[in-house]
Amino acid sequence: MRQAATSDLQEAALDYVRRSWPVFPLHSIAANGRCTCNGPDCSSPGKLARTKDGCKDATIDPETIRRWWTQCPDANIGVATGTPSGLVVLDIDGEGGIGWH
Repeated sequence: MRQAATSDLQEAALDYVRRSWPVFPLHSIAANGRCTCNGPDCSSPGKLARTKDGCKDATIDPETIRRWWTQCPDANIGVATGTPSGLVVLDIDGEGGIGWH
């Protein structure tokens, strides 16, 4: 019996889980450049959670990860930062982020 192929994104999500980083699925960017959330005014393509409670749904359970990425193999990966993962992120958008090195 042949197993279903897994997406590279699922493998990456499972790799994050092996590092004890809780993850959750995000919408992706469609071929037309729009977010797969299909929101007409979406200002964050590929960054919106696919789960009801977003980062609060983040998990390190491999079975949940496999189920999410089997349902949506093109899902971007969200990582719960701060206390859940021990990761701190500095994200500077816009002109400030472009000019900051």
